[in-house]
Amino acid sequence: MNRTYEFLRDDRVTGDPLPAAELNALVRILDRQVHGALQGISDGVVTGGVVAAGSGLSVTVTALQAILASTNGYTYLQTDSTLTVSSLPINETVYIWASAIWSDGPGEEDSRETAQVLLEWSYSDDLADAVLLAEVTTGGASVSTVTDQRTFIPLQDLVLRVAALETAAVSVEEDLADIEEDLGTGYWVDGEPVPGEISIHERLEDLEMGGGGGGGGTVYWGSLAKTSGDITSIEEYVAGQVGSGGGGGGGGGHWRHHRGPDAQRHRDQQPPARGAALDPRPA
Repeated sequence: MNRTYEFLRDDRVTGDPLPAAELNALVRILDRQVHGALQGISDGVVTGGVVAAGSGLSVTVTALQAILASTNGYTYLQTDSTLTVSSLPINETVYIWASAIWSDGPGEEDSRETAQVLLEWSYSDDLADAVLLAEVTTGGASVSTVTDQRTFIPLQDLVLRVAALETAAVSVEEDLADIEEDLGTGYWVDGEPVPGEISIHERLEDLEMGGGGGGGGTVYWGSLAKTSGDITSIEEYVAGQVGSGGGGGGGGGHWRHHRGPDAQRHRDQQPPARGAALDPRPA
């Protein structure tokens, strides 16, 4: 043994007597230490327990590991394979549970000894000595919806949140790659602008001028000026167009107005006629 306890030995052989003091010490150690360890981990699903629609009025539940804070203390529960909960009522909303089993006497099944689980359904979303897995809605002959209701132990919940952040980070990296591609791959090496190359602002001005070929490109109009050589503001330009009845100006190209990621307008048609109302909402 790694630790020495009074009354306990690990060198007994068949036929040796087992003193009552030693047996009682073993029971107390298991009761205090195992319960304390489970309590330190906290209650909730460790892994598995995914509920899905099955055949007809039934659902399947994948292999489960969970810790239950029960009326008999913290108890570890486990199933080793996918099981089925059948005979669900028609046109109802019910809840799927992994319930502990308590024995009424020696030799009977008990979750504290075997981690055995009873998978069952109830109309109530509050059931003693059970771990909630899902909310299920049934139709006349089959399961309509399954809503996951599992609560994970804190450590597993943290792992799942980190995984979600990793997924979000990948999405951001993909967005950045799209921006790099739009600006031109020659301006970037290993995610950084190439030293000595023109700035992003200058690159956008190149795009506004159609690549420096005398105009005709898509206009990326900044918030302060029409172009670097024309300080006309967006508001002044729109007012001028409305005031003049929508006539002329600007070379006839398309223009794109950026006022933030959620306020982008594309416009190919003629400006509105005199007196027409301009929708102030983002397109």
